[in-house]
Amino acid sequence: MKARGSNSKNPLAGFDVLTVLIILAISMIGILFIANAKSGPFTGEEHGFRQIWDKINFNYPSLQIRWFLLGLVLMLAVCLVDYHTYAELSLIGWAIMSFVLFVLLLAGKIAGNTTRGIAGWIMVGSHMLQPSELTKLILIIIVAKYASRAVDTDERVKPNRDFFQTLGLVAVPFGLVLAQPDAGTAAVFIAITAGILFAGRLSWKLIVGFVLLIVIAVVVAFFTGAMGEYQQARLLNFFHFTDPAKLQAIGINPKILDKFTNDQAVDALRAIGSGGMTGKGFFQANSYVQLGYLPAAHTDFIFATGMEATGLVGGLVLMGLYLLLILRALYHGFNAKDSLGYFIVVGVVSMELAHIFENIGMNIGLMPITGIPLPFVSYGGSSMWTNMMAFGLVINVAMRKPNKRYRGGGAKVAATALRSL
Repeated sequence: MKARGSNSKNPLAGFDVLTVLIILAISMIGILFIANAKSGPFTGEEHGFRQIWDKINFNYPSLQIRWFLLGLVLMLAVCLVDYHTYAELSLIGWAIMSFVLFVLLLAGKIAGNTTRGIAGWIMVGSHMLQPSELTKLILIIIVAKYASRAVDTDERVKPNRDFFQTLGLVAVPFGLVLAQPDAGTAAVFIAITAGILFAGRLSWKLIVGFVLLIVIAVVVAFFTGAMGEYQQARLLNFFHFTDPAKLQAIGINPKILDKFTNDQAVDALRAIGSGGMTGKGFFQANSYVQLGYLPAAHTDFIFATGMEATGLVGGLVLMGLYLLLILRALYHGFNAKDSLGYFIVVGVVSMELAHIFENIGMNIGLMPITGIPLPFVSYGGSSMWTNMMAFGLVINVAMRKPNKRYRGGGAKVAATALRSL
């Protein structure tokens, strides 16, 4: 049986249109949320379509549409090359991105070239790009490549020399991004690695050891100053550890709390609560977003912006679409041609879940505030392109599976893992 798309004259044979339609629906919701966040101010005296139309800021939504369309092109381009080729070239990509991250870190520390206190952005024309976003895709492929090579006859990942080399490859961009300091993106790197290794049924002792090493790295970064004061203040406020005397007792200057207050999280919760069951509606006067109480309303706090406008119903619709997208990706992973394809899909799912959980979690007060965007919803080109290419990898795996259900490769690894739980 020939794999779909492998010998077909149509290079996009087997392309998964349903996944793209789900992404399109989520992105359209995001564009509406962005327009609501950036338009106005509205006074409540606007009557009729024309008066409301004149106050809508089309700049941000139109840019988001352009980035989505370019992202679609990038997704298609990713699908054209067999994912095994990406695995073969992954070390080259890792070397290039590590060098770029290192240069950005030097530029930030020496020349003070930072954005929002993070030395991880490149100015291209009038827009900012974040190379660490692309690094996530490279790490997905690198760790998936190791896991697929290390899978034994029991479909379990076994640690060997390659295992520690792979952790070393992950540690380099992790350390560079953490030093920028961008703890949120560094945490996503860990989520990707942990997700793939967990799916490969790596020994629990090694997984626990891996987690402990990360905790130790974060604690060391916190107390040595490698983590920026803004990030330190975020963590202290999240854990409500703000007593000046206690901070001085452990060697922390209480003045760093002035860098950040927890007002953002409180205002986000108030905005969400004010939306009620069905929301206040879009472009409403005296809403939290219109009054300017939600900072980064079109990026970090886009979920609170949307919940205020659409209420619990709108939030559930959005999360339902995310669930469909994740389940669709897992379906392709379970039916992948081989374990490499399966682990690539697991890496993409791990990345998406980390973003969704962290962004929504910080909006509702369950997670510390970071700059992690909500996939396909938050404003930004780097995030949109990375997520589009990530699902390009998922569709790439789907296009190269056999026409009939294949009880091997991804399905075999997944089924064995589920039976062991």
